Amino acid sequence: MARNANPRVFRKVRHASDPRSLRMARKRFQDVRLMNLFRELQAATGENVAVRIAGREFASLNELVSWLAWRRNISERTLWRWDERFSERGFPGLLDAKRSDSESSRAFAGRDEAVALIMSRWFDGRTPSEIHAELKRRWRGLYRDGSKCPSYYAILALLRLKADAAAQGATSKVRP
Repeated sequence: MARNANPRVFRKVRHASDPRSLRMARKRFQDVRLMNLFRELQAATGENVAVRIAGREFASLNELVSWLAWRRNISERTLWRWDERFSERGFPGLLDAKRSDSESSRAFAGRDEAVALIMSRWFDGRTPSEIHAELKRRWRGLYRDGSKCPSYYAILALLRLKADAAAQGATSKVRP
């Protein structure tokens, strides 16, 4: 299988047209490129020879990684992860991965009674504002763990997720 032929790789990354993700990937590539340049220069000049990159001398790759991490205010481990992802998947490996919880609402994780209340009121024709007001009144009775009632916007997000899921389910069952 070719280096970038793994279909799972492309399912996990954001779309390459996302400007923020592309900007971040380019910055990551600059650091990984410096790490690879160091490797090439050390290989060409011989082991344990100091290499000058960006106006500084580095005796080891670890020194360079420490300096890059300090300059970018990130951990060294993060740089090593980027280097590994780049060597495995190329530039697409440096794009931000899609969050595993992006298709769910964390505000309602483990709160099935609240989700049921919201959905039943929604199907009864109540507005999100009315649903939020009722949920705020009933929250302490439903959950005695001292947690706060999710916001109005969390309710809107949940309704959007449920509507999207219902729309996808409806389109997947339609035959051509």
